[in-house]
Amino acid sequence: MTRNDPKALVTAPDLAAALRAPQPRRTDCDIDGFYLWDVHGSRSEGPCGVTSRRDIATAHLLTALIATTTGTGDVEGLVRRVWLDRLAKEPRYIRGRVVIRVRRDRRTGEIVLVGER
Repeated sequence: MTRNDPKALVTAPDLAAALRAPQPRRTDCDIDGFYLWDVHGSRSEGPCGVTSRRDIATAHLLTALIATTTGTGDVEGLVRRVWLDRLAKEPRYIRGRVVIRVRRDRRTGEIVLVGER
């Protein structure tokens, strides 16, 4: 999959499987937590966000990785489970395990699945 071919996201078996992963049951409260996605490079932090669904977080992550320019060096991204810290004085998240980690190959621009849980 290359930066110039966003349709390749659908055909990459590992990433497509990550998008089809089972979703947590939906409730009216955040007891099941959220999914935080973020992109970071060797030179700076990149886009990030929080959503209640793993597939949406993964799609945003892949879109952000594809949108970064190839000449920026190493670029990685991850989706992590988070929960709102209700006891904190200021809003913050309690970070959980990483559920998917990807990186963009510096030379080819391909998105590579590094790990998934």
